[in-house]
Parts: sequence; C-alpha cells; structure tokens
Amino acid sequence: MCISSWKQPDSSPTHTLCRHSEIIAIQVEDLNFVVDGSSSVYITRSKTDPTGSVKYLSHLTVQHLQHRLDWVQIAP
Repeated sequence: MCISSWKQPDSSPTHTLCRHSEIIAIQVEDLNFVVDGSSSVYITRSKTDPTGSVKYLSHLTVQHLQHRLDWVQIAP
C-alpha cells in the first residue's frame, strides 16, 4: 500500500523532511514500529541519496500512522 495520502502539508511527511517523490514511494513494509515507540521509515532512494536511508518518526507521527493503518485495516 502506498502512503500517498500524506500529501497534506500539516500531516506526517513534514516531520520526516522528505520530498514528495520519497513520500509517495513509501510502502507499509518500509515502516518499522518498535514497542518502545521509537519507530522509523526506510526511504528506498531519493534525489540526493540513491542508496536509501532511514528516517526516525516522532511519537505524534507514529500515532497518526497507526490510526490511519487501523482505519484502513492494514497491520504493519
């Protein structure tokens, strides 16, 4: 599932400092939720980093993502 609905300027992508093209390429499998709340997303490649990188997510972003995934009934 592509997380392309993150296009709104007030939503989670602004917390990752990712480009639009990086955001629309994120798949559910790229999300890493950890029990202690320190979650991350793997950006497969970007304009400035063709090998990929990991971006860490804030607790607020994680709550938003979990709520959205629950809403569409997708388990990470």
